[in-house]
Amino acid sequence: MSSTINDVIDYNEIFLTKEKATALFNQLMSYSDLTNMVKIETESGEKFNLNFGKMMFLDNELIAKNALPKSIWGNTMEWSEHIIPIKKQVEN
Repeated sequence: MSSTINDVIDYNEIFLTKEKATALFNQLMSYSDLTNMVKIETESGEKFNLNFGKMMFLDNELIAKNALPKSIWGNTMEWSEHIIPIKKQVEN
């Protein structure tokens, strides 16, 4: 599977079927926070434009507590319907 971010994505069909991988890829590509370049400005004012986006997926409890504030950690969201089964599979 090829992406618009100049990268190649590989998957193991035993772990993740091609259909599930395609659904996950399409869902991730729909998040503008993942497809827009990350812009970082250091305390000294130096600016960097990175050729990728960023999103951190968190448990709802962490989001509710604002444990990882956007101002420091960047954009966050609760685990999506396509990602939560993979998270559980990795944890087990």
